Amino acid sequence: MTDKKALRQTYRRVRRLAAEACADAAEKMKAHLFSMSCFTRSGGILLFAGAGSEPPTDGMIEACLRAGKRVALPRCLGPGEMKFYEIRSLQELQTGAFGIREPVQDCPEITDFQTFSLCVVPGLAFDRFGGRLGYGGGYYDRFLARYHGHTAALAFQATVSEEPLPLDEHDCTVEWLITEKEAKRVEKHVF
Repeated sequence: MTDKKALRQTYRRVRRLAAEACADAAEKMKAHLFSMSCFTRSGGILLFAGAGSEPPTDGMIEACLRAGKRVALPRCLGPGEMKFYEIRSLQELQTGAFGIREPVQDCPEITDFQTFSLCVVPGLAFDRFGGRLGYGGGYYDRFLARYHGHTAALAFQATVSEEPLPLDEHDCTVEWLITEKEAKRVEKHVF
């Protein structure tokens, strides 16, 4: 089995190069997200504030708010623990844990996820089966284990592996892949 630590190093380089090569990727990803039926039916979206070489999400967040969607982003509370808080504008974000922008303290916590029926998930890499290589902290795996809505990865096409990524028992998969090329429902994961 391939070492996750080595894969993380490899995909950090791949993602950095992909981000540099595809200036209009964010607009294409946003268009693909907006075309998904689970997006159009959802009253609220769980997103993240893209950082570093992650796909940029500011335009996506603003477009969701303009479209009348409720938007919530995560805030890290401690090792492996995060909660989502609703924002009404990008001005309600501040730099928090790990240098990532997160909702300010007075944003309301989301405790009922029925309205927020789509979670857009970050990661270093994904596979065509929905497997996710995260950053190693387990934040999203812990959250997704309790979340009952739809899940979609936001990733550059270059970071989507045709081969299954190594998964541990606690690793959660996603239902959809959103890249600059398409929004595609994943095949069933092969363990």
